[in-house]
Amino acid sequence: MHVLSVSYAETLSGLSRHYHDCHQILYIRSGTIRATVGGETCLVSDGGLLILSRFETHAIEVLSTDYCRYALRISSAASQGVQENDLLASVLVNRAEDFHHAVDTAEARPAFDALFADLTAEYTAQGALCAEMLDLGLRRLLILLYRCAPELFLRESGQNTVVVQAIQRRFEANYAAEHSLADLAAEYHLSPSHLSHIFKRITGYAPMEYLTACRLSAAKSLLTTTNTPVKEIVFRCGFSDESNFCRMFKARTGLTPRAFRKQYQPM
Repeated sequence: MHVLSVSYAETLSGLSRHYHDCHQILYIRSGTIRATVGGETCLVSDGGLLILSRFETHAIEVLSTDYCRYALRISSAASQGVQENDLLASVLVNRAEDFHHAVDTAEARPAFDALFADLTAEYTAQGALCAEMLDLGLRRLLILLYRCAPELFLRESGQNTVVVQAIQRRFEANYAAEHSLADLAAEYHLSPSHLSHIFKRITGYAPMEYLTACRLSAAKSLLTTTNTPVKEIVFRCGFSDESNFCRMFKARTGLTPRAFRKQYQPM
């Protein structure tokens, strides 16, 4: 878990459907937006906070004339070695169905206002040990969020959580490798059905669904940041063949890989 950037903006322009290869937290300082994440739509107003997964494309429509927001971008947790027992980090690596929840933080709005202002100032100044200060600020943010909406956080601890998070990190770091549910279950001395059950309960994904999400996220990044041919992306991201990849990609994004590259790759 590591802060990549913090920004503040005052604008009336919305954002067409897009994605980031990182997690994102939006805090609406004033105004109202309509957020579309996957197939779901929600309104977020003054003092509201929106958590977005790196796996999800999303669109933002500004609905008010008075509008300003903070945006906090966070790296994927697995690459940063999140500790298995870190409850506060769990909202950023688990519970996929909760990832795009809008959270009403109005009761603690002064604290959120002050914290996002501090984070923005720290990121802008880029002083000594800036990264460490930003990560401390992120942890404060998660504590405030936990106090406002504890239901978003992982409510399970113990060996099951250790196993699931270890598998998550393996998938995120080695998504192109071959993985099988049977082999993973045997490694952790579990039955495949029990491993699937605890993985889905903790993350919201079945194990192989999570692996596919990691592979698709990597593919999106290659499509939008490089000119790597689609055939090579298929191989580098661990898909069995181009036809299967294209079919799965379109089912998850609504676009073919080439159309996705055309729409989202910077000019």
